[in-house]
Amino acid sequence: MFLGQSSTETSLIQARKQISDSEGVTYCGELAGSSGMPWANYVGILNGAYIFIEEHTRDTFSQETRVDRLVKGINGDAAQQQILIIACEHVQNDPKLKYHFHEAASFLQTKIQIVYAAALANKTRNNQSIKETNTTNTQEQLQGGDYYHGGRGGRGGRGRGGRGGGRFGGRFGGRFGGRFG
Repeated sequence: MFLGQSSTETSLIQARKQISDSEGVTYCGELAGSSGMPWANYVGILNGAYIFIEEHTRDTFSQETRVDRLVKGINGDAAQQQILIIACEHVQNDPKLKYHFHEAASFLQTKIQIVYAAALANKTRNNQSIKETNTTNTQEQLQGGDYYHGGRGGRGGRGRGGRGGGRFGGRFGGRFGGRFG
């Protein structure tokens, strides 16, 4: 998609703000009352901002700069957790992690999962119960099937088969029977 000049400039300002130390995105932990974002979103926003800036300017950022910003953005409850304090020090001192943004993010994610195991398990349980109680029916559910499993036909529309049988059993029976099968 083509972005106009003013749109690109606005997006660059936003991306630069996201990676700035003073007003950029932060990770505060996974507690239920936390106003922050999940770790995956935090990492994705930082990475996306760096990529966007590099694609639209001549600026480049070293992996070390990215990892440093990743660690500096951990604050709030997360910054108080002893396991994460030690993990951040390890990332900044280990050459395998210090110079590899994605590896550092993965390493820190494993430590976050340990610290917030209960909170993450509750989020998963809550998400599952929300999905189970969701009463919104999709078009396929309302028709009694989907593209492959019958109902009122998979590919509806004029001349595309009739009712029942799904993909292979339309008006004329498709591959598996019917008048012309």
